[in-house]
Amino acid sequence: MASEERVWRLTAPRQRQLFGLLLLNANRVVDVESLAMELWGGNPPKSAVTTIQTHIYQLRRFFDHEAGLPSGDELIVTRPPGYLVSVPEESVDVFIFRRLVQEGRACAAAGRMEEACRLWRQALDLWSGHPLADVIPGPVLEAHLADLEETRLWVLQLRIEAELEIGRGRDLIGELRFLVATNPLNEWFHGRLMEALCQVGRREEALGAYQELHAVLDRELGLEPSRELRQLRYRMLHAQGARRRVPVGAA
Repeated sequence: MASEERVWRLTAPRQRQLFGLLLLNANRVVDVESLAMELWGGNPPKSAVTTIQTHIYQLRRFFDHEAGLPSGDELIVTRPPGYLVSVPEESVDVFIFRRLVQEGRACAAAGRMEEACRLWRQALDLWSGHPLADVIPGPVLEAHLADLEETRLWVLQLRIEAELEIGRGRDLIGELRFLVATNPLNEWFHGRLMEALCQVGRREEALGAYQELHAVLDRELGLEPSRELRQLRYRMLHAQGARRRVPVGAA
């Protein structure tokens, strides 16, 4: 946890796991069964419930002894069949992220694409690395983190799609080259790089990007690019324009 003045760190790994899971589900009850699954997988010990109660007690005492934090009993509430962390949603980045995403979608639906891009950029700027980077996740946290990563990728695609629609291809080329380099088998990123290059008149480079993708897919998977990418290449070769008219947010 952090404030503008101080950072508080839990040192016990299992306490970090439990608090991370509770925080990702802030203001919602996480049942004891899910907490046990997180700590021990499908093979919890007979003492699982007692051990979880002990960890919760220790978490509460940690917050009781730290100035500037709410009391442990106020923060971690017992609510059958489990526990919840009671915090304002605006104090948790995950909730801010989701709010900004929804506001961006509403702006896109209303045709306010500049504003949608701004909101989605703000949402993505909240990611400074992997969520819960100092926590070794169990199976329940793994599922939550995978869902968050899928959502982040989806929002990134929404933002890139929207920026292409309003003619910002030039601004996207560097970012898309990086995404292609770090995700060489992701055809979507390759396709958007081709569109961005074509948008600023660099059609030969766009066709070269297609050839690079074709070579990677053939070498790594024995496949050729998707039908969408082949059609995009065809339109570029025949000077029919690169943009696919797909409503932003349709995915």
